[in-house]
Amino acid sequence: MRRAAWVQREITASWILADLRRWRADHRMRQATTDLDTCQTLWDLPTRQPDRKETGQ
Repeated sequence: MRRAAWVQREITASWILADLRRWRADHRMRQATTDLDTCQTLWDLPTRQPDRKETGQ
């Protein structure tokens, strides 16, 4: 039995929207992971400890 064209379009649209929601969720997770890695890298940087007194000149 063949579906009406509008039914098939609605089914296809729902698949596209589901894929888009999955992509957005994955993208947000990747972005959060990248942001966390960046923050961790900055946190792990050594603090600058001058070897001598700086005079500002």
